[in-house]
Amino acid sequence: MHNQNNDSSSGSSSDSGHSHGNSGSRGGRSSSSVKHHHPRRANNHSHNGHNSDTNSDASNYPPVDEVIPLNWQPPQQEYDQFNKIWDLKGAKVENNVLTFKDGTKIRKGDFIYMICEPPSEPFYIAMVVGFVKKDKDSSSKAVKNYMFDVCWFYRPRDLNRRAADSRNLYASLHKDQCPIASFRGLVTVKHKSEVEDVEAYRQQPNCFYFDKLYDRYMIKIWTWPRFTLRS
Repeated sequence: MHNQNNDSSSGSSSDSGHSHGNSGSRGGRSSSSVKHHHPRRANNHSHNGHNSDTNSDASNYPPVDEVIPLNWQPPQQEYDQFNKIWDLKGAKVENNVLTFKDGTKIRKGDFIYMICEPPSEPFYIAMVVGFVKKDKDSSSKAVKNYMFDVCWFYRPRDLNRRAADSRNLYASLHKDQCPIASFRGLVTVKHKSEVEDVEAYRQQPNCFYFDKLYDRYMIKIWTWPRFTLRS
């Protein structure tokens, strides 16, 4: 026979009323649930399940407002917006530079996010090669008369490749002309040789790196030792 050792001091607490990792939930925990999980309250119980300090001072407990709920999230800032649709009113293209009304500029050689298809997928990433006029006879600088000329980068998932690091991209020579309205934000892309600390770099928001080139015609991946942008 085996002796069964019942430990009355152990217990389990359920927190099924709170969601973890749900970005849409902003509700905090109630005061009862906070006190139930507080370590000081748990330490005031002896092994036989009775409270050893029945006259404990309530001031020993921190106010509920000072306890951070499990589903707390910092306030969203403008630069945190995942799918910002840029206002093209008043934007213009001059000397191969796109300038928005708020002062944001996009130049040849900049890296950008582009809306994907379907929209629920991660943004496309591209390098701006230049700007192409829709009507070559028009002298208008309005943004509606231009399109992006871009060179695409591929995510590993785009090539059906498994990768431990989602920040690792594949460069390509695949060029396209895309509507400027599909622009969703600026992004940083560097060759791996330009990054001193890859682990620290990849933890920064909107930062990617690459060291390989995907040839979509030969269906082959080449190692690219260095990256040089030629105007």
